Amino acid sequence: MMSYREMADRVLRRAREEEQQRTRRSRRLAGGLAAAAVCAVLVLVLPKQTGQPTPGGTQAAAPTDGLGAADTQTALPTSPRATGEGVSVPPIEAELPGPGAAADIIGLVIRQGEVYTQAEQYRGPAAQALEPMLQTCLGRAEGGIDEWSGPEAYEQELASTMQGEVWTLEGYSPDFRLCVKTTISDAQGNPELWIRLVERLNGIELHNGADLFTDRLHVSGRVVRAACQLHGDWNEGVQTEYPLEDPALLEPFLSALEAGPFRDGWTAEGNLYSDDRAQAHLYLYLEDGTRVELRLLEGGLVLYQHLPWYYVAIPQESFEPLFRACLAP
Repeated sequence: MMSYREMADRVLRRAREEEQQRTRRSRRLAGGLAAAAVCAVLVLVLPKQTGQPTPGGTQAAAPTDGLGAADTQTALPTSPRATGEGVSVPPIEAELPGPGAAADIIGLVIRQGEVYTQAEQYRGPAAQALEPMLQTCLGRAEGGIDEWSGPEAYEQELASTMQGEVWTLEGYSPDFRLCVKTTISDAQGNPELWIRLVERLNGIELHNGADLFTDRLHVSGRVVRAACQLHGDWNEGVQTEYPLEDPALLEPFLSALEAGPFRDGWTAEGNLYSDDRAQAHLYLYLEDGTRVELRLLEGGLVLYQHLPWYYVAIPQESFEPLFRACLAP
């Protein structure tokens, strides 16, 4: 059996590989837009002794592009406290990098002392469609946090890695989701509207899928269409989605997702991202214009893409038909 150090080294090597892939993907998505890179650093110091990750430690974060696009899927997890059928996701803490630290970059906004990390982002027509949902402007984020900011930099209201107006969104609790609205010049120099969602997905308890997908993301009864993507295409930034051919597969899947327990991907299943599990991506497009990305892993494991390492386990009879459909465009 590998020691923790060996497992951690393996995870970090895979993280670096996926960081490079995600950076290429983000650059393709940005379409060559030039924007100043603003970023923050959250650090997990690897323990020197073997054993499980330090309980209550800080959560590593993944890279952003110059627009603040973040993906935390490669972050080394902390060990959550058990809460029966569910998990308690530890709060994110800021810490300067030091010897033996694995540091990555993450897009974030601070509101009332809580850390909101970047989720989906929308540009151009997609952002314009969401603009009517913007409800209350909380102020302007100036992007003062960078990779060397100490904990004191996070104490200011709306401290952030990105610039723009911070808004609440109609239909979503501001304790969970906010957005940053800004205008950035496109490749031709024309102003383009961007809306970047930020979500508080740390310092929370999740017992079952409904705690996230129903109570926070409001997926239930609001899916207007679904699309799939092969993991290989997603990993290389190839923008190929194809419609879910049989929408009837969604109802049993989503019902099982709401009822299924949340589990910790480290302690229960080992490293979810470096084994040989088949994977696929499912995009749920909601009636308000937002999109929810799910990552499907062979064996009935379903993850919200912006909450890595914590998954919902659902029965094979509800999972397998939809999963197979996503693997066969």
